[in-house]
Amino acid sequence: LNAQEKMLASLKFGERIEGEIRLAMSSSICNRYFKEDFLQFRRKYPGIRAEIKEGGTEQMFDMLRRNEADIVFTLDRHIYDSDFIICAEQEEQVHFIAAADNPVAGCSWKLSEISQNEFVLTEQAMSYRKILNETLASQSLEIRPVLEIGNPLQICELVKNSSLLSFLPDFISEKYVTDGQIKRLDVAGCPVTVWTQLLLPKKKWRAPAINVFIEFYKEVMQR
Repeated sequence: LNAQEKMLASLKFGERIEGEIRLAMSSSICNRYFKEDFLQFRRKYPGIRAEIKEGGTEQMFDMLRRNEADIVFTLDRHIYDSDFIICAEQEEQVHFIAAADNPVAGCSWKLSEISQNEFVLTEQAMSYRKILNETLASQSLEIRPVLEIGNPLQICELVKNSSLLSFLPDFISEKYVTDGQIKRLDVAGCPVTVWTQLLLPKKKWRAPAINVFIEFYKEVMQR
């Protein structure tokens, strides 16, 4: 009934697309795609309102199943499920990072060596943090960070001004690396790859607002 109401409402607007989109995503994805890109989307579709709910991957899919979200923007291992459509996806690299003037920068390290340093990391539910923990555990290693915090840009700010290390996707640290404030570390035995994926349920009716959002962000992710 809700889907029918949304469909009938959308037909009333003719050429003007209006509606609400409920998005589930991580803070890392939010930092990447919901700055200037969203402002461009807003200028193109001023009648569309978006609500963002942040969480880990499992939480996001729970939101979809409970109809609390329309679309998920994941940053995790590659996900394939026959119940969901992959609308767009992109492979991402993840590296250890340090301040550019940190003595550990510019050297090659083993995972057992780099793990002895002090770290600031995202919360344990974050996908790339979970993968790091699993990789460490496979070698009987552990990192106990001095600080766990959800905002990855704040992590970069802390790293560039201290001796703390971190572990973040390259797209988060890119500007800091380009500006010469942070360096990515060469750590043997820790190849981590994650995927950004835009997914939605196969059986869910797609309102015009959802369709234009998907088409817009497919183009953004392909840049």
